[in-house]
Amino acid sequence: MSSEASVKSSEKSKSCADKFVKRIAAGFFDAAVISVVVLLAVVLTNVILRKVFNKPIGFGEELASIFMYILVFGALGELFNRGAHLRIESFKKTSHPLSRRALTVEIAVSSISLIFIAIWIWYCVKMLIETFSFKVKFLTMPGLPVWPVFLIIVLGLGMLGICMFVSIRDLLRKE
Repeated sequence: MSSEASVKSSEKSKSCADKFVKRIAAGFFDAAVISVVVLLAVVLTNVILRKVFNKPIGFGEELASIFMYILVFGALGELFNRGAHLRIESFKKTSHPLSRRALTVEIAVSSISLIFIAIWIWYCVKMLIETFSFKVKFLTMPGLPVWPVFLIIVLGLGMLGICMFVSIRDLLRKE
């Protein structure tokens, strides 16, 4: 009974910012789910055009890779919030109740991971600025610039970083 009361009180104590972050992560996740459907349609269309009509979409592979980026980087924040990881066949719950020692280890590992994510975001922001300023475009898809790919990566990693920060903060409050 006391654990149920503590869960209810922790849910009530969630700030507006926490709810906002969770909503944004859920929105990114929704975009990732939609990208799966679009990715399947692009790949299926490309296969049919290639095998039946011998006229594949010239930029089909680049388009498919963009939707894969949306899938992976869009789902990161929500999957972290759920304690899940992305697998080819499903989403699988991975979190378990933690002991005090495991809680300390999770805080340390999450903090180190957050540092690596910040470095990766910094690198992708540099590439985003560079590809945007030089107007770099895909070779096989001349009309499509490369910078949206880096924008997707930066937004997805940024959402993951924010979710990890909120999680670390909540873990520190438990300890």
